[in-house]
Amino acid sequence: MSAVRKQPPFRVIALRVTGQLPRLGAAALLSLSLAAVTVMALAWPGRPPSDPVGRLASRVGTDTWSTVLYEGMPAMTPSVDRRPPPARSWGAAVFSLLTEVDPAHPSTLLSRALPGMAETDYPIAVDGGVVDLRPPDDGSPSPRLFSGEQPSASPKSGSVPAPAGDPAVYIYHTHNRESYLPMLPGRTNFDDAYDQTKNITLVGARIVEELKKRGIPAVHTTVDYYPMGDYSKEYTFSRKTVEEVLKRYPRLQIILDVHRDSDPRGLTTVEIGGQTYAKIRFIIGGNNPNHDANQKLAEALKSRLDQAYPHLVRDIWAKKSTVYDATYNQDLSPNMVLVEIGGPENTEEEVYRTAACLADGIAALLSERARSGE
Repeated sequence: MSAVRKQPPFRVIALRVTGQLPRLGAAALLSLSLAAVTVMALAWPGRPPSDPVGRLASRVGTDTWSTVLYEGMPAMTPSVDRRPPPARSWGAAVFSLLTEVDPAHPSTLLSRALPGMAETDYPIAVDGGVVDLRPPDDGSPSPRLFSGEQPSASPKSGSVPAPAGDPAVYIYHTHNRESYLPMLPGRTNFDDAYDQTKNITLVGARIVEELKKRGIPAVHTTVDYYPMGDYSKEYTFSRKTVEEVLKRYPRLQIILDVHRDSDPRGLTTVEIGGQTYAKIRFIIGGNNPNHDANQKLAEALKSRLDQAYPHLVRDIWAKKSTVYDATYNQDLSPNMVLVEIGGPENTEEEVYRTAACLADGIAALLSERARSGE
């Protein structure tokens, strides 16, 4: 993923919150407010429910609805602690079935209030410290950056490496030339944060190295897809690599397509224990039959990382669309997720620190699975 300027129709009314009043169109804000207040009114204590939906809503805790309203209008001060929601009740389940609003996932309310959101990108989980509801951008390098390079019919590099032991993790990079400006002296434009050698593949190599330190064998491919032509089709190109690796190593437990985010430093950096780290975000391909399993994997990784490194994970986004392919090859395996590490302004040290943290999260998850016999 990277720095582009292509914006789907939804983006016109998207919420972005950074501690100030949401910049939202009046109609969208009114729609969102009315939807949230109506739903809360249905569940308000003491209100005699006079219809089936009202009776079902009354069984859902007011803490949940307060959280829903807060997610919709983050400038408000929540009246309750933002703790993890309780186990889902049968009432909430039926309410979700009837209304398509899931109390455990406030984004489903947003998708009803903001036209187009349900059909495009939507947040599954956001960092409790910073709520930013802008969908992630996709993009491509500046056209002049590699203008002198001759296209190739086949990808450059790489037979599949053979790690010691049966690998548990596979790291690859669809947009392998995504890079970071501090690694590229003289460049300042986000669209120039791409390079043939100093790029995201170095971060992937560091993740593999950190996994090895933790006793976890991993396989890493660094195929250069850019010379093959159309940048927008690189997921088609990388798909062949993933299929080859899956055929050779069918028991892979975690498969990560590692990218770089596109946002400025203020949104992609966090300080933990006096050191700065590049933030992580997870992307789920909503247009694939494995999206529920892919989401479960992303949530499991986020949970482990949240415990050890608060606010390191920025969010989890589902990208679902009827106008572009939002699969990201995740239909190939239920164990896949796309990971973005940092943005164009993050330093090499910051992304490497985050690589070690991600390795910790992966190790913790695999260890727990092994103990539980999964």
